[in-house]
Amino acid sequence: MESPTLARVKKTREAFDEKDSAASQIAHDATLKDWEEDGHNSGAHAEACYRRVDAAQVGLCAAIALESALGGDVSRPRLLSLALTLALAYGLREATARLWYARHYTREHGRETWELDNYAKGEREEMVGLWMFKGLARPDAERVIATLSDYKAFFVNLMMTEELRMFEPAAHPGAQCAQLAACVALGAALPLCCGGLAAACAPAVAGGAYGASLDGSSPAGAASFATFAAATAALAWTGGWRASFSRLAYTRHALESASVGFACLLLPKLGAALVA
Repeated sequence: MESPTLARVKKTREAFDEKDSAASQIAHDATLKDWEEDGHNSGAHAEACYRRVDAAQVGLCAAIALESALGGDVSRPRLLSLALTLALAYGLREATARLWYARHYTREHGRETWELDNYAKGEREEMVGLWMFKGLARPDAERVIATLSDYKAFFVNLMMTEELRMFEPAAHPGAQCAQLAACVALGAALPLCCGGLAAACAPAVAGGAYGASLDGSSPAGAASFATFAAATAALAWTGGWRASFSRLAYTRHALESASVGFACLLLPKLGAALVA
């Protein structure tokens, strides 16, 4: 069920889309008196959703590329094995990257904390200079920073985001990496399974009354077509669906995502032609 704060955020965005100032004011005035974290973290939830979509699209692209490069030469179980291997490699890469980032963030957070403890004036002056660069007048920047620096934990986190452009790492990176790897695996495996099903049905189609007139009715051709069609359709849908969250043009982003599928189909063939 949608929370009151998330509903308010939705209304403010709708008001912006319609350039309705009155509706925007009403939505903002309806803010709950008590802090409701899920609403203020809606951006983080959206980013996590986008990352899962990105991972699924990685798998879809891998399915098309594998089918294009190896579909006629290796067995379907072998293709699926390669797809799952790529998913596992993706998950391991995400895990190591997040582990490094968490260590880097912890070290930099500790350094900023130590510098604030040892020379608070210097750290405050750095932030004053940064905010002056962003457009604040010095008296205003000094006044704001003087107030914020009284709250040590908040000020250190502010320095991390404003000065270093670093954000706190995820609380459960292992679970997130497993989710991303699963998205890659599903994105790659499902189109390849569709290709396998099409290959199994191809002999029956070819033997029918109209089979001789159908292009790609051989098992390899049917598998390639089915994998490409399923993966490209999924790319188009996920691209449009992700864009719809930001109220962007669904059709445009669906077509852009689908074009990536065509590129993944052609690039292995171009590469093979160049090395032949």
